[in-house]
Amino acid sequence: DWVDVDAGLEHACAVKDDGRMFCWGFNGGGQLGMGDFGPVSVPTEIAGSIEDFVSVSAGSGHTCGLTSDGSAYCWGVNNFGQLGVAGGLPLTSPVPEATLSTWSHLSAGQDHTCGIRGCRNGCRIRRGRARAPRRGRAGWSWRTRRRRR
Repeated sequence: DWVDVDAGLEHACAVKDDGRMFCWGFNGGGQLGMGDFGPVSVPTEIAGSIEDFVSVSAGSGHTCGLTSDGSAYCWGVNNFGQLGVAGGLPLTSPVPEATLSTWSHLSAGQDHTCGIRGCRNGCRIRRGRARAPRRGRAGWSWRTRRRRR
């Protein structure tokens, strides 16, 4: 049985109840996580040996998954740092997010990824490009904000 599904601009991914993730659709940025850039027309298991995904979020050209221990893995287009790792090049298979934080929620957008990580009182983190970049910031942004009560 499927436990989570999300659709990006031209691809979709889903998590099965055994923790495996499957993706399908356009793959020009590696967003299917297959280790290459070829399109797939049917749900196909992603590359790597991660078998404890609990949720998925599909962005415009990238995908992120959250595992049962709160680890975040992302893959696909990375031109604005939306995968949470440096480099700027697309990554075609899952890589762990750079801070190695414990996350409770992820949301992939057009050129960014947002998440809530497990810190005291809850923290929100955003990686990637904002629609209206802040002055003095080029492309990548990294913010930590405490939740207001």
